Amino acid sequence: MNENWKEIFNKIEIDEERKKESIEKLKIEISKSDIIVKENYFEKVKRYFPFMNKTTFVIQFILLLIGIVVIKTMNFEKTRLILSLVMPILAFLQIVELEKSLKYNMYEIEMSCKMNFNELISIKLIINTIMNLIIMTIFASLTAVYFENEIYLLIIYFLVPFMLTNVINIRVTKLLKNKSNETINITVMILMNIILFIINIKFPCVYETSSIFIWIGLLFITVFYFAKSVYEFYEEEDYIWNLQ
Repeated sequence: MNENWKEIFNKIEIDEERKKESIEKLKIEISKSDIIVKENYFEKVKRYFPFMNKTTFVIQFILLLIGIVVIKTMNFEKTRLILSLVMPILAFLQIVELEKSLKYNMYEIEMSCKMNFNELISIKLIINTIMNLIIMTIFASLTAVYFENEIYLLIIYFLVPFMLTNVINIRVTKLLKNKSNETINITVMILMNIILFIINIKFPCVYETSSIFIWIGLLFITVFYFAKSVYEFYEEEDYIWNLQ
């Protein structure tokens, strides 16, 4: 019986040319098809985290340590001043990280990881914003404990200048469309710190007598314009600035 089957199979002739042609067509089809990997947004953020600039994290950690020392060694007014001045610095670090892909022409390589430009921008913002919010929360919590103040009010004091600096930085970056805006970003940071310094020294009543509703209103305005600026930033179709 087995011998009969062998004879039948031996009589079958395989067209080698057609076989090779079929294999080549299959290879072409496979090369054209995209491999779809099911990955949620959290996994994308987690995957991109190692590509973030480690220097940024080191500076954030140093600023955190400085803030903790300030809280433990100075009075409330000086603490509020110094911690407020840290906020524009955190915003500067955030915009530098945001611009890094464009400055070093790395966006094409990063987008090859199955992420588009919009996702890259949003993921960088999410990682940096979370880190900065953690720092602000630690500052506000320790300050509230040491000086018996309301933690939510301190967070608002920190968030308003942070968000305002972010809005200005993103607007300037979008307007100028340069590869490198560090000089302008540093100028924005310095000007914002000068304004905060003058307010804390010359007009402390802005903090001491202003209604909480005014600060909440300022926070909503800055958050709104921050979200609007980010949306416009990565929705602009020609925002890959002809860097080739």
